[in-house]
Amino acid sequence: MMAEESNTNPDNKPGEIPTPIPSVVEQQPDQVKEEKKEAPATNKNEDTQRSYPHPTIIIEKDKGWTKQDYISITAILFTAALFIVTLITFYQTKRAVDISEKALMDARIKDSIADERTKQAFALSKQDFEARNIKDSLNRDLSKQSLEAQINSVNGTQKQFEISNEPILEIDSMNIHLEIGQPLSITYQIKNLNKYTAKVLGAGELIGTKYNVPNLNSIKSEIKDIANNTKYISDTYPIHLEFTESPKIYNDTRSEFFKSGKFYIYFGTIIVYENIVTGRKKLYKFLLRMKNDSSYEYLINENVYLENEKIKPAFAFKR
Repeated sequence: MMAEESNTNPDNKPGEIPTPIPSVVEQQPDQVKEEKKEAPATNKNEDTQRSYPHPTIIIEKDKGWTKQDYISITAILFTAALFIVTLITFYQTKRAVDISEKALMDARIKDSIADERTKQAFALSKQDFEARNIKDSLNRDLSKQSLEAQINSVNGTQKQFEISNEPILEIDSMNIHLEIGQPLSITYQIKNLNKYTAKVLGAGELIGTKYNVPNLNSIKSEIKDIANNTKYISDTYPIHLEFTESPKIYNDTRSEFFKSGKFYIYFGTIIVYENIVTGRKKLYKFLLRMKNDSSYEYLINENVYLENEKIKPAFAFKR
């Protein structure tokens, strides 16, 4: 054991409690135990000027690696190895996640490109479909127009054919008989100017001496049904008719008026007939004025469709 070198610290000032200086003693482990047992009791009331023992720092000699040390070192090494393995696993997992995210991103990019191409292909297909649809629509319109033109042409041709061949009546070969004491009378012929045959359904006439032109429409209410004596008029087969003013008599007074030019002799007729090919009904209207010099003047000479005239629809003509 080494001896104590000093009891007090030279840095202490007068009146202060001296601070002991520790001494380092090298001793064996058994000696430490004994000194612990011999430590004397202290009195708290002792004079503060009393000197205090120096603290002793005991340094034990290294006795080498113990079992506990080996266990601790092993645990530390295991923990370090586990940390390294965990770190490696973390980096591998992160690398796998990065690879997966990159693969997912690549797949999304590819899908986006594929979607864009699909959209472009669909847009092109739609444009092509619309173009074909427009083209087909134009072709259909052209075909429809062409068909309508052909139909119109056929209808026009048919109509023109019907017009050119439908029956058109005309009066011909008139003879007015003037004899004092007898009724005025007239004989005349009706001919057909076209190919289609006309069936006569009814007729009405007037004849007389008048100064003013008579209203031919007044005959409409006098049209008589001639169904019991049906007559057909073709381009090669005209019909002959006669009409008399009976019971009215052509006397001297009327004759004088006519010869003086104060009166005229008027003859008018309305004939209802039917186109036997188309079934369409028409009217032939005729009004003549004869002067005192025996010349004729045609005031009305026309064929019109029945629907344009106010004629009894059922042809309930007088008999």
